[in-house]
Amino acid sequence: MVRFIYILLTMCVLSACSSKGSSGKERGDAPDGDTLTHAAELLTLVAHDGWTMAELTNPWDETAKARRYALVERDSEVPAGLGEDVTVVRVPVERSVVTSSVFIAAIDELGATGSIAGVTDAEYVATASVKAAMASGKIADVGTSASPTLETIIEISPDVVLATPYAESDHSAMTKMKIPVMEMADYMEKTPQGRAEWFRLIGRLYGRGAEADSIYERSMAEYERLRLMAAGMEARPKVITEQVMSGTWYVPGGGSYMARLLTDAGAEYPFSDDSSAGSLALDFATVLDRAGDADYWLLKTYGTDVTLRDLKADYELNGRMKAWQTGEVYAANTAACMMYEEFPFHPERLLADYMRIFHRTLTDSLPEARYFHKVRP
Repeated sequence: MVRFIYILLTMCVLSACSSKGSSGKERGDAPDGDTLTHAAELLTLVAHDGWTMAELTNPWDETAKARRYALVERDSEVPAGLGEDVTVVRVPVERSVVTSSVFIAAIDELGATGSIAGVTDAEYVATASVKAAMASGKIADVGTSASPTLETIIEISPDVVLATPYAESDHSAMTKMKIPVMEMADYMEKTPQGRAEWFRLIGRLYGRGAEADSIYERSMAEYERLRLMAAGMEARPKVITEQVMSGTWYVPGGGSYMARLLTDAGAEYPFSDDSSAGSLALDFATVLDRAGDADYWLLKTYGTDVTLRDLKADYELNGRMKAWQTGEVYAANTAACMMYEEFPFHPERLLADYMRIFHRTLTDSLPEARYFHKVRP
């Protein structure tokens, strides 16, 4: 009954926030100077009257100053005394370039795809509304995220570019052209809750602040419900993820949000003693030594429904993994589902999938499998 009341209340809040307008409630306003983010370590949002300050921390350089953006409503004056290091972005943005399918899906969930003018890596876009807009010419293909076509971006003249940064990424060419670039390092957060909180920033960029807050809070409430359920299980099966590719096996660092997801699902992660927030590049021998006895093996494919036979044919030593021998291998075909697009801002969905695999006695209390399915022989 308590959960029913909670869902009813949050649905009412979401419904109230979904209408268009310019009231403070619809913008997602908060008291002046109030910090809006709490779980994210690399993002800070501070509310002000008519604008929001967003600070994005460089995860690869602790000494670097945070990039600061003033998200100023179009009907408000630019605040005085912001400083030369602050980039002003007028919100809600009317034209944007988006370099990640994760952000595309989030913008679509908020009903703001009309504000996307260009995307990178167009062949991998899975969101139906954006694919349709691309086909009709309403959204431009601006090349790859690693090397976007500057001329096309200049022609679009976006209010902002949502870029996915890497340790050596360089977006200086766009900034020199006075194009606001936000380097969204959400994937370097250490917790699922922290990464998902970047949804609040996307909401404020596209004029859907209150709606984004409501969706985030609902997601986190469900995540916590599932986490507590998993914490009550005595068994903690050992789990390994991914597979060797071209001689290297990339696994989540022990300090990453992916490792935390496995732990919160009630699993033992063999590399949890590592503190890296990114990935670890290992050879097969190292993985076999640390995780060869893993009870479950989770991997992702693109466009292929892999079989156990395929795994061994691709790499003979895969057959030495305990999970391969017992048939406890599960795969997500990411070309056939929206896993990459959904779980960063809805980690509760991936958590539920994990729990279905690790704790079968909980199956009746969990949603249907969304991404992972058992690999056939």
